[in-house]
Amino acid sequence: MKRLIIIFTQIMLCILSVNAQLYLKAFTGYSLSLNTYKNISREIVNNIENVYPYTYKNGEGMNLGIAVGYQINKNLSVEANCNTQLFTTQKITIPSSIDYASNTQSFYISGIFGRLDYRHQIIQLSPQLMYRVNYHKINLYIKTGPNFISARSYISDYYKEFIFSETHWGFDYKDAESKRSLEGKWSIGLQSSFGIEYPISTKMTLFGELLAVNNNFHFDKSILQSYEIEGVSQINESTQTTFDFSSENKWDFSQIGLNVGIKYTF
Repeated sequence: MKRLIIIFTQIMLCILSVNAQLYLKAFTGYSLSLNTYKNISREIVNNIENVYPYTYKNGEGMNLGIAVGYQINKNLSVEANCNTQLFTTQKITIPSSIDYASNTQSFYISGIFGRLDYRHQIIQLSPQLMYRVNYHKINLYIKTGPNFISARSYISDYYKEFIFSETHWGFDYKDAESKRSLEGKWSIGLQSSFGIEYPISTKMTLFGELLAVNNNFHFDKSILQSYEIEGVSQINESTQTTFDFSSENKWDFSQIGLNVGIKYTF
């Protein structure tokens, strides 16, 4: 990760060291997930089955970023883009038919029941090559390049814990809460854009662009941050809090979005 940031910083400094046709861009926008992760929660209570579908939306949120570029000639430019996403929190709530206040004759459950909140904290770095054509007063452009992504996910789970009773035959149902984070290393994909530039002065230009990102990210470990039952922590010195994932555990952060911003040419 540190090596990649150093390389990206060197690219930006090389661009900044050139005086002619240097420009700086700031932008914001919103992206939608292209490939949501779909799953189901299933329960059978007193021989009655209920199925609840739910989805995870990775790569969806408000974009916020900057870019540094150098215009090589009338048509070609190189850019170094960096952006993150805000407002990525999503909530999943799955009800249950189990009557916690009375004895249930039989039940089977799988999946999520209760409430699950999760959010992604991501950063994307993308060096890109841009091709621009002039059409009357506006410029049309396309750009593409590799997309490096780093992500961390924070998950909070609120549910009923089934604990075998010490006072009677059966289970007690107690309120439980757990918090964990998912972490991984940098992954590489592809980022492409199609945009329009409209000059408002000799140095300032407004732009808007359609963005497409194709990227899978591998979370390689899960870290348990807290685990409580009825407000009492269940973590002690012997509790395992770090769990490794297999190499096949990849999450799709592919997205499509719209960004708008302003460009300043030095």
